Amino acid sequence: MSDADPKRRPKKTAPGQRLPRFEARAQPPPPPPRPLAKSIEFADDFPDVRPRPARSSTASRTTRPPQRLVLGQEIDAPRPNRAAPLVEAAADLDLARQLGTRPVPLRPSFPVAQARRSFLELFWGNPWLMLLVGAVCLGVYILASAPSKVTFSNYMNWGGANHAANVALAPVAPGEHSVIGPPTISADDVETVLRQYNSPAVGTGSVWIDMGKKYGIDPAYALAFFIHESSAGTNPGWAGLKPGGESTHNIGNIICAGYSRCFGRFRDYTSWDEGIEDWYKLIANEYIGGRGIQTVEQILPVYAPAFENNVDAYISAVVSTVDEWRRNGVSR
Repeated sequence: MSDADPKRRPKKTAPGQRLPRFEARAQPPPPPPRPLAKSIEFADDFPDVRPRPARSSTASRTTRPPQRLVLGQEIDAPRPNRAAPLVEAAADLDLARQLGTRPVPLRPSFPVAQARRSFLELFWGNPWLMLLVGAVCLGVYILASAPSKVTFSNYMNWGGANHAANVALAPVAPGEHSVIGPPTISADDVETVLRQYNSPAVGTGSVWIDMGKKYGIDPAYALAFFIHESSAGTNPGWAGLKPGGESTHNIGNIICAGYSRCFGRFRDYTSWDEGIEDWYKLIANEYIGGRGIQTVEQILPVYAPAFENNVDAYISAVVSTVDEWRRNGVSR
């Protein structure tokens, strides 16, 4: 076993003698450095970095024909110029900086006015506008062709038949019946009719006659209107009936139209006297004095328009009732 063997056993020592901690061994020195055979020129390993003139993009480039590589033969190929892209990039950057400092002239812009569309083009091109205009026209036509049942204005001081002569009235056509005239029935006749219907207006016979004389209207027509509108105030379907048995005292179902007291869409009077006189005022002022019409056939198409009443049946009922009272009197 050699001395360099790591598994060798340590030397035995005498009693009381210590082993050395370190052991110095002689080793051969390293060989001296050898001088270089040839000096290295660092410039030979780097490409030529001198700036070269920029080449035009349109300049023609000559291409060399491809060379065939032969085994064992060296080809003298030109080295690529790595600095050329850097030079071209620098030239482009310099040009961009020069252009960036110059103000770029803007082309003048002129606003183009949009052509205005005519009303017809706007109308025919918008179906919603057509529908709205059509609805308005239809509403105007309905209002014009079907006036409301009653139109109120400020009452004039109507003085009866004497004033009727001063109003330009429409002529009475043959077969029509004028409401203007003196009473053709008496207060007792009115009371008899009201009792026959068991009317709540019993006891007002003299009021019908007095109001007829005051406004120049035959009371027979006023009573005939009252019977047709509500069966003299006893029809269960009469709009003037109130809960508890009271009524509006509205003999002609006159629409409220701004009256101080109303029940539903109709006027509400405090007494029969007030309701009876208001009917005479309406006929005298709104129809005779305001519209210049005086016959039942002229008044009822306005008073009770066709869209909510049977006008012909209404006229026939009023005229036949009054004619019966005039010919045969009131049956007792």
